Amino acid sequence: MIVAMAKALVIGPKALQPRVIKTLQTMGRVHLSGLNWNEHHLKPYDLSPEQLARKQWLEQVGSDIDQTLALLGFRGKPAGVATPDWPKLPELISGFQQKAKELAREKMELEDELSLVESYREAYQALAPLMSKLEKSRKVRAFGFILKVSDVKVVKALALQLGKLTSGRSEVYSHPLNDGRTAALAAYHASDTDKIKGFFSKAGISELKLPSSLEARPMTEVVALLKQKASALPKRLEEIGRELAELSSSSGPVLLGYKALMADELARFGASAQTGQGSLTFVLQGYLPQGQVEDLKALLRKEYRDQVSVQIVEIDQHQAEKVPVILNNRSLIKPFELLLSIFNPPRYGTVDPTPFIAFFFPLFFGFIVGDIGYGILMLAASVMVMIKLKHNVLARSLATIFMFCAVWTTIFGVVFGELFGDFGEHMHWIKPMAETLNRLSSESIMTLFKIALMIGVVQVYVGFGIMLYIGIKHRNLHHILEPLAFALGVIGVFGVFFTMMIKMLPAAFMWPSIILTGASAVTLGILAGVAGPIEIFGAVGNILSYARLFAIGLSAAYLAYAANLIGRTIGGVTGFLVAALVVHPLFFALGLISPIMQPFRLQVVEFLTKFKYHDYPGKQYKPLKTTGGK
Repeated sequence: MIVAMAKALVIGPKALQPRVIKTLQTMGRVHLSGLNWNEHHLKPYDLSPEQLARKQWLEQVGSDIDQTLALLGFRGKPAGVATPDWPKLPELISGFQQKAKELAREKMELEDELSLVESYREAYQALAPLMSKLEKSRKVRAFGFILKVSDVKVVKALALQLGKLTSGRSEVYSHPLNDGRTAALAAYHASDTDKIKGFFSKAGISELKLPSSLEARPMTEVVALLKQKASALPKRLEEIGRELAELSSSSGPVLLGYKALMADELARFGASAQTGQGSLTFVLQGYLPQGQVEDLKALLRKEYRDQVSVQIVEIDQHQAEKVPVILNNRSLIKPFELLLSIFNPPRYGTVDPTPFIAFFFPLFFGFIVGDIGYGILMLAASVMVMIKLKHNVLARSLATIFMFCAVWTTIFGVVFGELFGDFGEHMHWIKPMAETLNRLSSESIMTLFKIALMIGVVQVYVGFGIMLYIGIKHRNLHHILEPLAFALGVIGVFGVFFTMMIKMLPAAFMWPSIILTGASAVTLGILAGVAGPIEIFGAVGNILSYARLFAIGLSAAYLAYAANLIGRTIGGVTGFLVAALVVHPLFFALGLISPIMQPFRLQVVEFLTKFKYHDYPGKQYKPLKTTGGK
């Protein structure tokens, strides 16, 4: 149900405008809306130089807080800031930011160094005995490098190439590493240095470089230091991680608390931009639930006596797109608002489809799954989620939706005679209400197909009915005639089909059906142009698309049957356990997506379009309210 709204004009002396906006924000129920300046002979409210300076300061400080929180990686909740110390806030942020930057910089440097040490430690350990002998030689130089492969042929090929380049005055030594790479050392005469380095440069092979702090040390000492660093660096990184976490947990909530207060103040500046002003007065326009108009008047009277007044203006239906929408459904239906939350709300003055979806969606789900065993298990799981996660609104909403789905699944399970597929019937515990409702029998195909189409007829015509109701409510002739033409046109098309094509109806219905179709087509042609008559067949197609409920339901039934068949093939207690604990849960989980997505698609595409839900979106209700406390 869409909550009835009131459009209010708040009028008062210009000097009180900032205070009044703060009062409205504290109340948290008024959705502000911009004024038509020309209509009210007003001009936009201009912020004073002091207010502009304050706004810019808040935006700058807010940006600094965002940077600091990003450095700290804080993801928690804000702390309440009862007595904000605004003058000292920049200094506070700067202190946190500097400490965070220092830790972050040190962490990054240590991670780079650790990566280098880990990359080369094993290689240096393997090559150190040879390199230590060469480092004292004046005539012999060494070029250490890492090959990403451990293929000996590659090393030999390199050695051959270097031998040709230096006329045989080079040797290549290699040692396989544990990670599949190869540490290698090319020893050559000092006079061939340029040739060797040029060769490796062209080959894209980099020289094994030590961290700068180790370059001047002897090779044996280097290996020992690399081992020491490989052990010490992770410990320091852990310490930095702890220091960052402590800084984050101590400063993050405070900074986020300040950020919330600043967001409130910036929101008030934004509200000022929607205010109109005359020479002495200001005017604010907003929407709030009709039931809270008196609360607003009483609050403003208490704060400002007669200085600020509230005028309630009638909402014209032509302004409906500007009116924010609040949905208020009963507790068992409200969770289904979740299914509509990915779209804009319905337009004010139209119909909230949530109750209809609360009926049809679980019905479709149950028609597809239709199994007593699955229904009871879903019901038990839903109840458990509601108990365990009773404070989680999203989890409770989903659990309620699945609870409805479970009830319909159980009901259709009784109708189809299915308890974990054909297990119940196999044990002579249950049987279908009629053989034509036995989904595992070929005799049920036409019956279930007709039921699916009848469900489609009902929902599509409910959609036409909603459109007709909206048309009558708004006295809109177009919206009255269009659903009538569609509804009668669809009847006409089906009449022609059943009299001429499959002759299920007497021939006497043929001409009335043709006339009905023609009249509807002409009406829609006038209302919607050339595409109008074609849309009649689109509506027929919408109804036929409900056959998917029957088709997917059959696949669900046969998956359950297949699970039992696997169990019987294995045989005995083992087969029973495999079917019950492995195959049934697996098949149910795999097949769960379609019973959710296909009914949802039918609501969105086939149902909502019948009363143009997507063509006339409503406005989200976003009242001006505090987020950082009062």
